[in-house]
Amino acid sequence: MRPDVWRLLLGYAPPNSDGKEGVLRRKLLEYLGCVSQYYDIPDTERSDDEINILCQIAIDYCPRTVADVSFFLEPQVQKSLERILYTWAIRHPASGYVQGINVLATPFLVVFLSE
Repeated sequence: MRPDVWRLLLGYAPPNSDGKEGVLRRKLLEYLGCVSQYYDIPDTERSDDEINILCQIAIDYCPRTVADVSFFLEPQVQKSLERILYTWAIRHPASGYVQGINVLATPFLVVFLSE
């Protein structure tokens, strides 16, 4: 139940179940659009700064985030975290450095990937 409750409390899912599937489908499509626009592109379409951000995330953040918990060492979880951090950095350039976002993302990964 935890993932459902979090979605409700975060305002991600509507409180009534009537439109829930449609809203969640729309949000999934929005996410997939962001991934294809910002993350799933060749390096030739990235600026030098974007390549540096991606490399920094892959080297500094993903391997060090909760490194003593095997769940976070799984390649799929590492890739998810990399996508989250990179997309955050590109969409929020004013925040610059992504330090700390990895820590904020960890409970969301645990809860939502537990489904």
